[in-house]
Amino acid sequence: MSMVLTALFEATLQSGVLAIAVMLVVLMTRRASAPLRAALLTVALLKFAVPPGLGFSFAPRPLPSLHVLVPELNVPGAWPLFAVWALGSVLVLGWVIREWRRSAAIARSGVAVGDPALDEVVTTLSRRIGLDRAPELVVSPLAVEAFVWGLRRICLVLPEGWDRRLSRSEVDMVLLHELAHIRRRDHVVIAFASWLAVVWWWNPLFWWVLSRLRASQEQACDDAAILAGTSDPAD
Repeated sequence: MSMVLTALFEATLQSGVLAIAVMLVVLMTRRASAPLRAALLTVALLKFAVPPGLGFSFAPRPLPSLHVLVPELNVPGAWPLFAVWALGSVLVLGWVIREWRRSAAIARSGVAVGDPALDEVVTTLSRRIGLDRAPELVVSPLAVEAFVWGLRRICLVLPEGWDRRLSRSEVDMVLLHELAHIRRRDHVVIAFASWLAVVWWWNPLFWWVLSRLRASQEQACDDAAILAGTSDPAD
């Protein structure tokens, strides 16, 4: 039990240093491109998945292990701390599984659009955004917003009547935004982050990195959609 807490403490130190460094860079470069901010934040997020002792080192020679700097924790009342962490992890794990099953059910309830004209639009926009292959387009009565589902077989799930009050240009912008998420693999990163939350649910730095990452991803996709939407289709 104390070994688990010690490992968490060591990983917190390593991940925290990088997260704080990225935080400062992001705050100092607010005018930097959204893809650059998202890339930096993704590195900080992935650091939370690296076990202690395998952290990034820019020193000319290996640094001493944190086991030397941080002895095994022997905190009075460590069992209650471990119990709280374990209970929180179980609850978050349950939430992650529930959300995964809900999203899977929504995706399975979807039906193919069956509109050749819209399929052609999606194919054209996919090429324009930089995708080699257009995703499957499905509409689900259970969906409340558009989202990307799948790893090998990717589909774009849309709510029923999603384009009812949209103009043609607005439809293109919505599709380009979601296609940009697919090209950037944002859905894979966020899915991975949800599993990291099982371990790091208690760490405010983790949630700060994740929230800023999601905001940067959305901005990057907005920028990509606008750029692709205003570019010459013949380019």
